[in-house]
Amino acid sequence: MEWLPDGSAAIAPGRVSDDEDEARLFLVSPGAEAVRTLDTDSLEITSARWTPDGDLLVFAQPRSADEAKGTVAAGGETPEEEPDSLAADSIKRADRSNWWLLSRDLTNPRNLTAGLEEVPRSLLPVLDGATFVGLADSTLWLVNTRSATASPVSTSSDSKFTSIVWPSRSGARPPLSPVV
Repeated sequence: MEWLPDGSAAIAPGRVSDDEDEARLFLVSPGAEAVRTLDTDSLEITSARWTPDGDLLVFAQPRSADEAKGTVAAGGETPEEEPDSLAADSIKRADRSNWWLLSRDLTNPRNLTAGLEEVPRSLLPVLDGATFVGLADSTLWLVNTRSATASPVSTSSDSKFTSIVWPSRSGARPPLSPVV
């Protein structure tokens, strides 16, 4: 479980029943009467972490157009609410999972890695909390949630990275990678 620094909300993985094959993510707020699934009409979220600004950095894949419109809803019912919309530039590379920035209320999705040929499967937080580092296609990438950018780490040679060795310390957060 990962808490917001002010203790007002947490992200927790779990299953609604033992019959579920994959874990889901839930948004828990103390004092709230219900636990909310960390999900949107347009994104299927598999991993999430709070940013220092209280937004969510999520690893997610856009749902199909039919799912997003509610025509393929669970139980055959069509939802009454309109799905949240995604800006055209955020839908780039919709056939894969990307790193997205969402506001705390799960709106305003911004695709931070749409321009990357390959996307890091996991991200590690840098000390400022708003920057994350990940590896994709032998390139080291910095993903910054404040500037909403993903940029390669420049090196003095044609270096090819194969892994990231991250310092381990007691109480340190694990890499941000999809929930299975």
